[in-house]
Amino acid sequence: MSTTLVHAARAFTAATEIPDAAILFRDGVIESVTPRGAVTLPAGAQEIVAADKIATPGFLDVHIHGAGGHDVMEATDHALKAVSRMVAAHGTTSFVATTVTASPESICRSAEGIAGYIARQHQSDDTRAEVLGIHFEGPFISSVRRGVTPFGIPETSIRGSARAIHCRRKRQRTDSHHRSGTFGRDALH
Repeated sequence: MSTTLVHAARAFTAATEIPDAAILFRDGVIESVTPRGAVTLPAGAQEIVAADKIATPGFLDVHIHGAGGHDVMEATDHALKAVSRMVAAHGTTSFVATTVTASPESICRSAEGIAGYIARQHQSDDTRAEVLGIHFEGPFISSVRRGVTPFGIPETSIRGSARAIHCRRKRQRTDSHHRSGTFGRDALH
């Protein structure tokens, strides 16, 4: 069991701000967030002093087209990893990949690539933001349907139901289901 204590200038929790904060991790899970003076460094624990940093919950970006020189429409593992790494470096711990206005074929191709990436993203331990789902945009947007993407990924927002159904009929996929991830990841800025 590994134990780490991060000593930060301040920490924000859902309820309060803690100056001179201590964040205690055991096996990568936050056990406590308290004032540094209220906790003793456990035997064998590593202390990371980040006295000039602020610890905050990670940001969830619900509308992002790309970052790091890549667009989510590329829908390759390389492009999506680059986007995920770049946004993670700036405090975003999860995001919804948002397509751009494009032909239905391009959007379907992108949705298929993003869905595949979502299914595989937890196979490595790289430091990067988690892709939670897909948000579709386009000129054919006329209604909102929540819950399921053309490829069966839950927890996303879809606009243009008729086009989504058309995509589903053209490219039936059963192996691209969203793996539920950790929504409580934290970032140190």
